Amino acid sequence: MSKNITKKTIENFMKNNKPEDVFKCVIGEGDDSFVIEIKTSLTVVDKGNFVNRVVNACFDVEENYLPEYRTPVFNVTLLQMLTNIQPYVEEVHEFDEDGNETGNVIEVIDIDKTYALARALGLDNEYRSDNRRLGYLVGDLGTLVDEKISYRERLNLSAERALLQKAREDLETGIALVNSIGTQLNDTMKSLDFAKIGELDSAEYKAILDRVGNI
Repeated sequence: MSKNITKKTIENFMKNNKPEDVFKCVIGEGDDSFVIEIKTSLTVVDKGNFVNRVVNACFDVEENYLPEYRTPVFNVTLLQMLTNIQPYVEEVHEFDEDGNETGNVIEVIDIDKTYALARALGLDNEYRSDNRRLGYLVGDLGTLVDEKISYRERLNLSAERALLQKAREDLETGIALVNSIGTQLNDTMKSLDFAKIGELDSAEYKAILDRVGNI
């Protein structure tokens, strides 16, 4: 007869079956070899940060999707968030909103060099045989990124359709208003006796103009 499952039983089970969270990988051979540490798991919050960092870099300020950034930024973010290796950086001059140099020099990630480093380390290989847990994580992150990109594209398309629909409604409203004014103006002009216009005094003539102008 099995014993009752207690909290302590579950805790012992998790403790005894907890996988290694860090994978130590030997890169290179002989005197040129070195060891890097790669995380094989991320928390839910860290996964969300990973996905947002990649996806945000793939859209410009006008929400246009830039597919050429997806793979490089994905690899750079793998290097940043999973390994103990620092990315390549380059110094660039800072500019203000008017396009003038501020005199400050800031460090930004060199995407091309860091991307090449990440590819050389094989970080984006989700089918690696040396650590399947790491491969599963990379595959999962790739899927999450692509799903978020697809969702954001659909969201942007919906927003564009809403704007177009409103513009169409505004245009139809404007056309209807113009037609209404034209009808009223036509009715007003029909009611005027042009033969007697010259006989009107200034007050009567002004009243007619006001009537037309208020339509």
